[in-house]
Amino acid sequence: MQEYLFRVIIDGNEDTLKTWSDEIHFAIDNIISLSLVENIISIKEVQSSQTWSFTGNINQLRKLRMELVKRNLLE
Repeated sequence: MQEYLFRVIIDGNEDTLKTWSDEIHFAIDNIISLSLVENIISIKEVQSSQTWSFTGNINQLRKLRMELVKRNLLE
């Protein structure tokens, strides 16, 4: 399991959130599930120190996530 640090915007201020996951996409899912997170600035995998800048649209990711959740509930 990997530890990830997310630089995020909460209430208009920069903050850091920590999550653990086997895969980065699950770590991102954990963070976008938090409604208090307004945006993601960057993601860092602690063990490797690899860092990614987030240039995506968090609202679009949330919308896609909700569509997948709805689809899974209907199956």
